[in-house]
Amino acid sequence: MQAICCAPNCASSWAHARRDIEKGRAMSDALAEHGLTTPVAVRMLRVGQRTGRMSELMERIAAYYEDDMARSIEWFTRLFEPILMLVIGALSAASCC
Repeated sequence: MQAICCAPNCASSWAHARRDIEKGRAMSDALAEHGLTTPVAVRMLRVGQRTGRMSELMERIAAYYEDDMARSIEWFTRLFEPILMLVIGALSAASCC
């Protein structure tokens, strides 16, 4: 995981979290302490750890954030398109006069 990080502090956080997990600390606690996950994901990871269904809960976390990202992109697109049309209209009007 730390190979995908661009920022040095991100790689360091992953290294510390990995060390904590290898020492026996709960994954949810290690990731939360080093700021590598969100509160929603921490809660879902804890449920997965308690129930023994980590892979299922990690898939649900991924699905949750995929949906969240899709909603954000859709929101941005709906906002951006009218603004772009106004800019194009203004440029067209300015070039005609």
